[in-house]
Amino acid sequence: RLLHVFVAGPGVGEGIAVAFPRRGWLLVDSCRGSGRPSEAVSLEQIWQRWRTSQDDGVFAIVLTHPHEDHAEGFADLVESVKPQWIGVAGTLPPTIQLYGEFQRRLREISRGALPTDTIQLAKQVRSALLAIATWHETHDSHLIALCDGCTLPIRRPRITVRAPDSEMLRAI
Repeated sequence: RLLHVFVAGPGVGEGIAVAFPRRGWLLVDSCRGSGRPSEAVSLEQIWQRWRTSQDDGVFAIVLTHPHEDHAEGFADLVESVKPQWIGVAGTLPPTIQLYGEFQRRLREISRGALPTDTIQLAKQVRSALLAIATWHETHDSHLIALCDGCTLPIRRPRITVRAPDSEMLRAI
């Protein structure tokens, strides 16, 4: 009957997994562990280990923003856990927002505007965005933009997004 929160890592970025009692899982961002294998923990490993039955599916995966430290391993996660929904933080429809960021990143890579080691990481962002686009082809209405005050489209539990608005970001 308890809510469980897990943080995955260490590695490139971190991911958060939330297990809702008898309701399924919410995964936020992704990570691919680095360093010694015994220290690397992924969200998929957490989900596989701690779910209580085959019914404990993933109702949503959220990508907070398409940077390498949040997108590393995201494509593999989408493929393996098969979420009901994918949420992308932002105020624009996700397809416009994602494809805009996707195109910008591809231009940076093709111009050689990124250092060589960064290009490998940028490929992870590309991989994540392509996985979302592929998933979206078969789950048309299940890709959602998440901004402050939005709720995930599930009945229970009710999950409301809290994020700084433009004015708050300027103040920070």
